[in-house]
Amino acid sequence: MSDAFEDHTRHRSGLASKRSALVALVVAVVALLLVIVFTVGRPALPIATTFRPAFDGNSQVAQFHNTGNKYLAVQATFENAGLKQRRQTLLNIGPYQTVEYGWLEGWSFMSGEHVSLVSDGYRTSTVEVP
Repeated sequence: MSDAFEDHTRHRSGLASKRSALVALVVAVVALLLVIVFTVGRPALPIATTFRPAFDGNSQVAQFHNTGNKYLAVQATFENAGLKQRRQTLLNIGPYQTVEYGWLEGWSFMSGEHVSLVSDGYRTSTVEVP
């Protein structure tokens, strides 16, 4: 009787383990589908990002040009991984307008840093400072 009880308990334990694994797989697939729907299906952010030398001669200024005909509120994140520095700011850019951001605004862009731009309804845009 003891052996039958242990076999039954192992069988139930194995089913619970398989059920947990199936639930985890379903959750992962749903999460992946949500990421695809909410990022890949969105249009590219109509912002052209370029850089020019700053007047201080030691850094660069980022230029964010809205190539579209709509006003954009863009959440910009500037990151220097080596120095572990990060800054976020909101850029309000009118249609066909250019906004500059550099040392006067509080960030001296250096080669290798990353800039991420996020705006509702568009895919995130990430560029590396040349």
